[in-house]
Amino acid sequence: MALASALLSFCLALVLVPVARWVAWRTGAVDVPRGHKAHGRAVALLGGPAVLAAVGLTLAALRPQELAWMPAAAALALLGLVDDLWGVRASVRLVVELVVCLVLLWATGTRLWTPAFVPGWLATVLTGLWLVGVVNAANCFDCADGSLGGVGALAALGVAGVAALVGHDAWTPALGLAGALAGFAVHNRPPATVFLGDAGSLPVGLLVGWLSVRVATQQPAAFTLAALLVVSVPVFDFLAVHARRWRRVGLRRLMESVGREHLPQRLLQWAGPRRGLAGLYGLQLDASVAAVAAASFATPWPGLAVLFVWVALLLWVDDRLPQPAPAAEARSGGRAVQARPESVG
Repeated sequence: MALASALLSFCLALVLVPVARWVAWRTGAVDVPRGHKAHGRAVALLGGPAVLAAVGLTLAALRPQELAWMPAAAALALLGLVDDLWGVRASVRLVVELVVCLVLLWATGTRLWTPAFVPGWLATVLTGLWLVGVVNAANCFDCADGSLGGVGALAALGVAGVAALVGHDAWTPALGLAGALAGFAVHNRPPATVFLGDAGSLPVGLLVGWLSVRVATQQPAAFTLAALLVVSVPVFDFLAVHARRWRRVGLRRLMESVGREHLPQRLLQWAGPRRGLAGLYGLQLDASVAAVAAASFATPWPGLAVLFVWVALLLWVDDRLPQPAPAAEARSGGRAVQARPESVG
């Protein structure tokens, strides 16, 4: 059934994404190049809701009990759509994201491993903050054609692999998400004809992050390390970029700072669309394999060693890639056909 979930969601996304693209053009839900936006033509949005619909329809047909996440994902998709079309203040977005994440964790009884002396409510809050970070890391990672679609699919495959180690039911929705994102990536490869938009990147980040948390719930600490590793590429990129911007503009202007500094943008600019995406997907594939490896040990210490080596490798890659010149400080929101400024952050 799990493999059927991947295949069905892939086929549904292949059909639904072009329909969403047509609806976007008919309703004016398009990303128009203007101001600091770098792409040379308008591109349809609404790819994200099509991906979400593909996953939801797949699970409704094959495993309807796996739809507990749907209200939270739909709430973030609606938030993202409003942001795509009219804009939402960053502070408002963060508050809504935190509320949605905490409600999802509370309703499903899921949280990352914490030491025994940490109260359950605090563990849930800490997991919620982590999940908000993953959501925004995914949002910022959606800054180049083919980036989040492919990386998100590989991350979901990593979650499915970790779940398979213990026969966890989460591998069915994880494979469904991977299939839907792979189907979307067919239409999002450079030059993209449709974008996920914030209406897609926010729920995709939520689903990948929450499914990894769900697999780690009531499991040994090694599974929490796996949950960290599986999203380590976008999270590391998010932290590295914002650390550089903090030094450049200070904390007060951090949320308004933009640039072409994210890993997908730098890789595609340095190596070109095909080789850049291959390198990006290679990094995420390695992260997913590392996550499965960390979860396969009975104790967390080998996983900690894997995490340490992996972060060192990401630091090396970040240092080796050329740093672009800082862009004018303004609110982000632009996209480009091959490498575009992220929508937030």
